[in-house]
Amino acid sequence: MDTLTLANEICDQADGFLADVKRRDEAKVVIAEYLTIHHATLPAAEKQAVIAQALKILEEEDFFIDDHHTDEIFDERDTL
Repeated sequence: MDTLTLANEICDQADGFLADVKRRDEAKVVIAEYLTIHHATLPAAEKQAVIAQALKILEEEDFFIDDHHTDEIFDERDTL
């Protein structure tokens, strides 16, 4: 399986195994663990490529909440 296909597979399942993860650095760790469990024979270089591609896809889909966005959410709650 090529790295882009594998990254897409991971992103398709992101709502499940990344449900509680909203930061890029946390997702990187969880995706690495996922690959270790489900694709143990994947060479390290390909594993890094899959992680990078998956993170890029998730960023493009606005999966992550950045610090600025988090601050805006708290600011809105404070004014309610």
